[in-house]
Amino acid sequence: MRVLEFTSLIMKFFGENRPPAKAQVKKGRSRMNYQSKTFRLYFEGKLIGTVGDIFYETPEFSGYLSPEPAFEDIRSDMFFMTDDSADEVEGNVDKRFEMIEQYDHDWFFEDESGEREQVYMPAIDEQLVVIWRWCEPHYINEATSMS
Repeated sequence: MRVLEFTSLIMKFFGENRPPAKAQVKKGRSRMNYQSKTFRLYFEGKLIGTVGDIFYETPEFSGYLSPEPAFEDIRSDMFFMTDDSADEVEGNVDKRFEMIEQYDHDWFFEDESGEREQVYMPAIDEQLVVIWRWCEPHYINEATSMS
């Protein structure tokens, strides 16, 4: 399963109207900078790594992950969910859906100024490419001016 297909699968499985993540946007500060050169990726409040070399192609963003130690706790599952050959083994499709349910909550990015924004569960492959979608559509106008 290719990474882009994986993100589409997540969107189809959960739709756009799932419960909000635990991560809260900080109040009293400026809005998220969608043109930030890097983003820090968090899962369940743990820093997974920093994503750089960010590229935008409607509706997904992608970049390369520089992992932190907390990534090791989820590395094998993330790679399994984006491994094309895993689909060939009977029972793996069901296992992937179980993993999506296990991991599809409390993901967020933090920009360079500390602003946070929720994202749908990202796809992370063995080359440490991260592909994600923001949970709110308001980024579209700001992100399309990225160079």
